[in-house]
Amino acid sequence: MEIIIAKNTGLGYGVKRALKIALETRRILPRACFIENADQIEPRMLQRASTIGISGGASAPPEAIEAAVRKIRRNFEQHHHEESRAQ
Repeated sequence: MEIIIAKNTGLGYGVKRALKIALETRRILPRACFIENADQIEPRMLQRASTIGISGGASAPPEAIEAAVRKIRRNFEQHHHEESRAQ
């Protein structure tokens, strides 16, 4: 499983809490990623992932989570399309 934790880019308690959650998650799932925005999601993060969870703190704007979902979907669609052409 791959977990990508998206968080608000603001400063303060929420950022520290999100980082703490990301570090705790990484203890359990070493491939967990901590990102500021969807632009930081790279194809290598998603390789061999069968399940991807996306989480954001209460202060994370819904648009940030939606952007991460779109980027992940595009990556999987592109990868699937490339595999189909190779066969």
